Amino acid sequence: MTQEHLILSPEKTLLSFRLAPISRRMWAHLVDLMILVGINTMATYLAFLFFMYLPEFAMALASFLSAFAFFGYFAICEAKFQGQTLGKKGLNIRVISADGTPITVRQAWMRNLLRIADFLPGVYIAGVTGILANQRAQRLGDMVAGTMVVVEPKVSTNFAAAPHRYGTHHFEQYLAELPNMTLEEYFAMKRLCDRFPYLPAEEQSRSIQDLWVPFAERHQVPAFANVHPILMMEAVVMRFSRIHHLV
Repeated sequence: MTQEHLILSPEKTLLSFRLAPISRRMWAHLVDLMILVGINTMATYLAFLFFMYLPEFAMALASFLSAFAFFGYFAICEAKFQGQTLGKKGLNIRVISADGTPITVRQAWMRNLLRIADFLPGVYIAGVTGILANQRAQRLGDMVAGTMVVVEPKVSTNFAAAPHRYGTHHFEQYLAELPNMTLEEYFAMKRLCDRFPYLPAEEQSRSIQDLWVPFAERHQVPAFANVHPILMMEAVVMRFSRIHHLV
Protein backbone atom coordinates (compact mmCIF):
# COMPACT_ATOMS: atom_id res chain seq x y z
CA MET A 1 0.00 0.00 0.00
CA THR A 2 1.42 3.37 -0.97
CA GLN A 3 1.59 5.95 1.84
CA GLU A 4 0.96 8.94 -0.44
CA HIS A 5 -2.18 9.48 -2.48
CA LEU A 6 -2.21 12.13 -5.20
CA ILE A 7 -5.34 13.88 -6.48
CA LEU A 8 -5.53 16.26 -9.42
CA SER A 9 -8.04 18.88 -8.34
CA PRO A 10 -10.49 20.60 -10.74
CA GLU A 11 -8.25 23.67 -10.36
CA LYS A 12 -5.40 21.60 -11.93
CA THR A 13 -3.52 21.55 -8.63
CA LEU A 14 -1.87 18.31 -7.55
CA LEU A 15 -2.95 17.52 -3.99
CA SER A 16 -0.91 15.12 -1.89
CA PHE A 17 -2.43 13.23 1.04
CA ARG A 18 -0.63 10.84 3.36
CA LEU A 19 -2.81 7.79 3.92
CA ALA A 20 -3.27 6.89 7.59
CA PRO A 21 -1.27 3.76 8.54
CA ILE A 22 -3.43 0.86 9.68
CA SER A 23 -1.66 0.86 13.06
CA ARG A 24 -2.70 4.46 13.70
CA ARG A 25 -6.26 3.72 12.61
CA MET A 26 -6.42 0.75 14.99
CA TRP A 27 -5.13 2.80 17.93
CA ALA A 28 -7.68 5.53 17.17
CA HIS A 29 -10.41 2.89 17.00
CA LEU A 30 -9.28 1.46 20.33
CA VAL A 31 -9.53 4.90 21.96
CA ASP A 32 -13.03 5.33 20.53
CA LEU A 33 -14.07 1.87 21.76
CA MET A 34 -12.93 2.77 25.27
CA ILE A 35 -15.07 5.90 25.10
CA LEU A 36 -17.99 3.79 23.86
CA VAL A 37 -17.59 1.38 26.78
CA GLY A 38 -18.06 4.33 29.11
CA ILE A 39 -21.10 5.57 27.15
CA ASN A 40 -22.68 2.11 27.08
CA THR A 41 -22.06 1.57 30.79
CA MET A 42 -23.77 4.86 31.59
CA ALA A 43 -26.67 4.09 29.21
CA THR A 44 -27.22 0.66 30.81
CA TYR A 45 -27.08 2.12 34.31
CA LEU A 46 -29.61 4.84 33.47
CA ALA A 47 -31.93 2.38 31.71
CA PHE A 48 -32.10 0.11 34.75
CA LEU A 49 -32.27 3.08 37.13
CA PHE A 50 -35.38 4.54 35.49
CA PHE A 51 -37.02 1.21 34.60
CA MET A 52 -35.96 -0.99 37.50
CA TYR A 53 -39.44 -2.48 37.75
CA LEU A 54 -39.44 -3.38 34.04
CA PRO A 55 -36.19 -5.34 33.69
CA GLU A 56 -37.02 -6.76 30.26
CA PHE A 57 -37.81 -3.30 28.90
CA ALA A 58 -34.71 -1.89 30.56
CA MET A 59 -32.57 -4.58 28.93
CA ALA A 60 -34.13 -3.92 25.51
CA LEU A 61 -33.64 -0.17 25.93
CA ALA A 62 -30.03 -0.61 27.02
CA SER A 63 -29.36 -2.85 24.01
CA PHE A 64 -30.91 -0.31 21.65
CA LEU A 65 -28.94 2.57 23.16
CA SER A 66 -25.71 0.57 22.97
CA ALA A 67 -26.29 -0.30 19.31
CA PHE A 68 -27.18 3.29 18.43
CA ALA A 69 -24.17 4.61 20.33
CA PHE A 70 -21.85 2.30 18.40
CA PHE A 71 -22.93 3.58 15.00
CA GLY A 72 -24.08 7.04 16.05
CA TYR A 73 -20.91 8.00 17.91
CA PHE A 74 -18.68 7.53 14.87
CA ALA A 75 -21.13 8.99 12.34
CA ILE A 76 -22.13 12.03 14.40
CA CYS A 77 -18.55 12.87 15.39
CA GLU A 78 -17.25 12.55 11.83
CA ALA A 79 -20.12 14.63 10.43
CA LYS A 80 -19.84 17.30 13.13
CA PHE A 81 -16.05 17.55 13.41
CA GLN A 82 -15.01 17.35 9.73
CA GLY A 83 -14.14 13.65 9.69
CA GLN A 84 -12.73 13.20 13.18
CA THR A 85 -13.77 11.26 16.27
CA LEU A 86 -12.04 11.80 19.60
CA GLY A 87 -9.78 8.85 18.83
CA LYS A 88 -8.95 10.12 15.35
CA LYS A 89 -8.25 13.60 16.70
CA GLY A 90 -5.92 12.15 19.31
CA LEU A 91 -4.03 10.16 16.66
CA ASN A 92 -4.04 13.10 14.22
CA ILE A 93 -5.98 11.39 11.41
CA ARG A 94 -9.12 12.42 9.55
CA VAL A 95 -11.74 11.00 7.17
CA ILE A 96 -12.11 12.94 3.92
CA SER A 97 -13.89 12.37 0.62
CA ALA A 98 -11.93 10.45 -1.99
CA ASP A 99 -11.70 13.63 -4.09
CA GLY A 100 -10.00 15.51 -1.24
CA THR A 101 -13.02 17.54 -0.08
CA PRO A 102 -14.40 17.40 3.48
CA ILE A 103 -16.64 14.45 4.35
CA THR A 104 -20.42 15.02 4.12
CA VAL A 105 -23.08 13.95 6.63
CA ARG A 106 -24.33 11.32 4.17
CA GLN A 107 -20.84 9.86 3.76
CA ALA A 108 -20.30 9.78 7.53
CA TRP A 109 -23.43 7.68 8.07
CA MET A 110 -22.80 5.43 5.06
CA ARG A 111 -19.25 4.46 6.06
CA ASN A 112 -20.25 3.83 9.68
CA LEU A 113 -23.48 1.91 9.12
CA LEU A 114 -21.34 -0.62 7.26
CA ARG A 115 -19.11 -1.13 10.30
CA ILE A 116 -21.21 -4.15 11.19
CA ALA A 117 -19.80 -5.94 8.14
CA ASP A 118 -16.28 -5.50 9.52
CA PHE A 119 -17.15 -7.70 12.49
CA LEU A 120 -18.71 -10.60 10.59
CA PRO A 121 -16.73 -13.89 10.71
CA GLY A 122 -14.05 -13.84 8.06
CA VAL A 123 -14.92 -10.35 6.88
CA TYR A 124 -12.71 -8.62 9.48
CA ILE A 125 -9.52 -10.27 8.23
CA ALA A 126 -10.63 -9.72 4.65
CA GLY A 127 -11.25 -6.06 5.51
CA VAL A 128 -7.76 -5.61 6.97
CA THR A 129 -6.28 -7.32 3.92
CA GLY A 130 -8.34 -5.03 1.71
CA ILE A 131 -7.03 -1.93 3.49
CA LEU A 132 -3.46 -3.09 2.96
CA ALA A 133 -4.06 -3.90 -0.71
CA ASN A 134 -6.34 -0.99 -1.61
CA GLN A 135 -4.77 2.00 -3.34
CA ARG A 136 -6.56 4.36 -0.95
CA ALA A 137 -6.38 2.07 2.13
CA GLN A 138 -10.18 1.85 2.16
CA ARG A 139 -12.29 -0.58 4.12
CA LEU A 140 -15.71 -1.65 2.81
CA GLY A 141 -17.50 1.36 4.30
CA ASP A 142 -14.99 3.74 2.74
CA MET A 143 -15.40 2.14 -0.69
CA VAL A 144 -19.18 2.50 -0.58
CA ALA A 145 -19.15 6.03 0.87
CA GLY A 146 -16.29 7.27 -1.31
CA THR A 147 -14.04 8.23 1.59
CA MET A 148 -10.50 7.62 2.80
CA VAL A 149 -8.57 8.13 6.04
CA VAL A 150 -5.55 10.42 5.91
CA VAL A 151 -2.99 11.84 8.30
CA GLU A 152 -3.85 15.40 9.27
CA PRO A 153 -1.38 17.70 7.48
CA LYS A 154 0.64 20.19 9.48
CA VAL A 155 -0.55 23.55 8.23
CA SER A 156 1.51 26.53 9.32
CA THR A 157 -1.48 28.86 9.60
CA ASN A 158 -4.64 27.72 11.31
CA PHE A 159 -7.72 28.34 9.17
CA ALA A 160 -11.27 27.40 10.04
CA ALA A 161 -13.38 25.48 7.55
CA ALA A 162 -15.06 27.72 4.98
CA PRO A 163 -18.23 29.34 6.41
CA HIS A 164 -19.81 30.11 3.04
CA ARG A 165 -23.08 28.32 3.86
CA TYR A 166 -23.73 30.22 7.06
CA GLY A 167 -24.51 33.86 7.78
CA THR A 168 -22.92 36.83 6.05
CA HIS A 169 -19.19 37.18 5.55
CA HIS A 170 -17.62 40.34 6.98
CA PHE A 171 -15.78 41.17 3.74
CA GLU A 172 -18.87 40.89 1.52
CA GLN A 173 -19.49 44.59 2.12
CA TYR A 174 -16.37 45.42 0.08
CA LEU A 175 -17.44 43.41 -2.98
CA ALA A 176 -19.43 44.52 -5.99
CA GLU A 177 -22.21 42.43 -7.55
CA LEU A 178 -19.65 40.36 -9.51
CA PRO A 179 -21.71 40.61 -12.72
CA ASN A 180 -19.16 38.81 -14.91
CA MET A 181 -18.39 35.94 -12.54
CA THR A 182 -19.32 32.58 -14.05
CA LEU A 183 -20.78 29.48 -12.43
CA GLU A 184 -17.59 27.57 -13.31
CA GLU A 185 -15.54 30.16 -11.41
CA TYR A 186 -17.91 29.87 -8.46
CA PHE A 187 -17.54 26.09 -8.22
CA ALA A 188 -13.76 26.31 -8.60
CA MET A 189 -13.57 28.94 -5.85
CA LYS A 190 -15.92 27.00 -3.57
CA ARG A 191 -13.90 23.78 -3.96
CA LEU A 192 -10.73 25.65 -3.07
CA CYS A 193 -12.38 27.19 0.01
CA ASP A 194 -13.51 23.73 1.14
CA ARG A 195 -10.06 22.20 0.66
CA PHE A 196 -7.95 25.10 1.86
CA PRO A 197 -7.72 24.27 5.60
CA TYR A 198 -6.45 20.79 4.79
CA LEU A 199 -3.81 21.70 2.19
CA PRO A 200 -0.09 21.89 2.99
CA ALA A 201 1.28 25.44 3.09
CA GLU A 202 3.03 25.22 -0.29
CA GLU A 203 -0.15 24.00 -2.01
CA GLN A 204 -2.14 26.79 -0.35
CA SER A 205 0.26 29.36 -1.81
CA ARG A 206 0.24 27.74 -5.25
CA SER A 207 -3.56 27.59 -5.33
CA ILE A 208 -3.80 31.27 -4.44
CA GLN A 209 -1.37 32.23 -7.21
CA ASP A 210 -2.95 29.96 -9.84
CA LEU A 211 -6.63 30.58 -9.09
CA TRP A 212 -7.25 33.55 -6.85
CA VAL A 213 -4.78 36.15 -8.13
CA PRO A 214 -5.99 35.99 -11.78
CA PHE A 215 -9.61 35.95 -10.60
CA ALA A 216 -9.14 38.99 -8.35
CA GLU A 217 -7.48 40.95 -11.15
CA ARG A 218 -10.14 39.94 -13.66
CA HIS A 219 -13.06 40.93 -11.41
CA GLN A 220 -11.35 43.86 -9.66
CA VAL A 221 -11.67 42.39 -6.18
CA PRO A 222 -9.94 44.71 -3.70
CA ALA A 223 -6.96 43.55 -1.66
CA PHE A 224 -6.39 44.63 1.93
CA ALA A 225 -3.21 44.67 3.96
CA ASN A 226 -3.09 41.99 6.66
CA VAL A 227 -6.14 40.22 5.19
CA HIS A 228 -5.44 36.71 3.92
CA PRO A 229 -6.79 35.95 0.41
CA ILE A 230 -8.83 32.99 1.74
CA LEU A 231 -11.08 35.46 3.57
CA MET A 232 -11.78 37.33 0.35
CA MET A 233 -12.36 34.04 -1.47
CA GLU A 234 -14.95 33.01 1.10
CA ALA A 235 -16.63 36.41 0.79
CA VAL A 236 -16.80 36.02 -3.01
CA VAL A 237 -18.32 32.53 -2.71
CA MET A 238 -20.92 33.70 -0.18
CA ARG A 239 -21.74 36.81 -2.18
CA PHE A 240 -22.21 34.95 -5.47
CA SER A 241 -24.17 32.09 -3.89
CA ARG A 242 -26.53 34.51 -2.17
CA ILE A 243 -27.13 36.57 -5.32
CA HIS A 244 -27.88 33.46 -7.37
CA HIS A 245 -29.76 31.56 -4.63
CA LEU A 246 -27.28 28.69 -4.51
CA VAL A 247 -27.52 28.20 -0.72
